[in-house]
Amino acid sequence: MAMVKLMLISLVISASCVGTTAGSNVIHIHMANYGRTDTTTCSFGRPANQLRNINCYAPTTLPIIRDRCEGRTKCAVHASHHIFSDPCGGISKYLDISYSCVPLSSNAIRIHTANYGRRDKTTCSSRKPWNQLRNTDCSASAALPIVRESCEGRTTCLLQALNSIFSDPCSNTYKYLNIFYSCVPLTSNVIRIHTASYGRRDRTTCSSGRPSNQLSNIDCSAPAALPIVKERCEGKTTCLLQASLSYFPPDPCGGIYKYLDISYSCGPTEDRSSEDTGDCSGRGGLAGSEIDCVKLYDCLSKGIWNFLEVGGATRHHGY
Repeated sequence: MAMVKLMLISLVISASCVGTTAGSNVIHIHMANYGRTDTTTCSFGRPANQLRNINCYAPTTLPIIRDRCEGRTKCAVHASHHIFSDPCGGISKYLDISYSCVPLSSNAIRIHTANYGRRDKTTCSSRKPWNQLRNTDCSASAALPIVRESCEGRTTCLLQALNSIFSDPCSNTYKYLNIFYSCVPLTSNVIRIHTASYGRRDRTTCSSGRPSNQLSNIDCSAPAALPIVKERCEGKTTCLLQASLSYFPPDPCGGIYKYLDISYSCGPTEDRSSEDTGDCSGRGGLAGSEIDCVKLYDCLSKGIWNFLEVGGATRHHGY
């Protein structure tokens, strides 16, 4: 795997893996900077005062380059402060990229846990004052869904550990982003959501051990359920939902024991125009269709959070 280094002072810089192994390779970015780190690169004809600052880095360069080039067979980027901002006014800058051509990955990222905050006093603690390390019960609740939204199902992703992305769960504490993930085989199928309801539509589902007054209202449905489920799951290979009022507010029927009911199918990512959107509820398949419909339930047991992972085997949870 050879590494390629590109530098350009203006106009357009191009990276390409086309022609390597019959075009089966893609770009993998190692580093990128727009600015100046020495006095010799792209210095011809430049006065000394435009070359003197060699500690000039645009912090947005790497995420911008990875967003435009990572995993592609070719890309082109303008070396301009209009794209990367101007990290050092009056200095002649250049775009410096190191990349290699690697085989297209057959695996995808699977996120297991993610936390932005602080859970111990040792991680990322070098040269930090003790008062910035003492809070070890610091966790941003939005970390896992944000990381999954950015990385789940992709071959590569890039995240910045910033308050502006994850919010600040504990001020005056030095925070870090901690992610546990694995690489799993890519799937050619994605989730198609057909129906979704959070509430109660009958007296039998998830009724074990429940008093009759908590099962009496069978015309209970949160109107936001379908758009919320589609937003979190549609077109993904896997997704995670919580059968909770915090996910599907407001409460559609107070005092009623509710459950999350989803009907979905797994279908190819391409040619979605022919999708049959008929009712999957209570049936093993759609008339005139190859789609296999699955009915899922998840019940919220008192005092217990129950999670439903869509994309695997059928699950019926009753408590």
